[in-house]
Amino acid sequence: MEIFPALDLKDGKCVRLLRGNFNKITVYNNDPILQVDYFEKMGFKNLHLIDLDGSLGNSFVNKKIIKKIIEYSKLNIQLGGGIRTYSDFHYWISKGVKKIVLGSVFFTNFKEYQRISKTYSNYIAFPLDFKKNVLAFQGWKRTKNFLLQEILSKLEDCKTSRIIFTNIEKDGTGKGADINYAEKILKKTKIPIVLSGGISSLDEIIRIKKLDKYEGIVIGKSLYENKIHIDDLIKLQNGNK
Repeated sequence: MEIFPALDLKDGKCVRLLRGNFNKITVYNNDPILQVDYFEKMGFKNLHLIDLDGSLGNSFVNKKIIKKIIEYSKLNIQLGGGIRTYSDFHYWISKGVKKIVLGSVFFTNFKEYQRISKTYSNYIAFPLDFKKNVLAFQGWKRTKNFLLQEILSKLEDCKTSRIIFTNIEKDGTGKGADINYAEKILKKTKIPIVLSGGISSLDEIIRIKKLDKYEGIVIGKSLYENKIHIDDLIKLQNGNK
């Protein structure tokens, strides 16, 4: 099971949102480069990097910082936020990004999603973000009613390589992930799932790992606020627990 420390960028700073609310932002580091360097030195192998400004349509605010992170870091980077065209996707893959979180274009321009998937299906991570039984996209500002099986079928047809599942009501709370809903998804698709949103403790992570169903987990607030010790996470990542 892969472990992804989360790094969300807003106005060039490392932040976390509460339940996806852009009015409830906590800044954890004014220098994202130092934060990435810290993750790498501690022994992490992956990074879940989200450009929050990009998700709102301001894709140039953090571009230089993201390029610098990619250039200087050896972490396997999963990048998301405002990437909605074939050219955008190709650009970041060419820079060395390992996976790209591609969600909004699925709902706003499915033909473009299909076009991207024909070349880059192995690089696509689809964000299945829901809030109060509706899907959310474009920085969680837009929502859509959905039939889960229809979406999963389309993702499978496009050979999407990964689903990142988040219950937005859990995200940033540190009160536990929505494993019950994730289990429903697991029963309906063979696409690997990365679990995100609200993961609260080392015990919870150990339970998730023992299920042996998830490709990985994304950890944010609980990591930044030292509710989960990094040394313990690295041991889990390396298979020592």
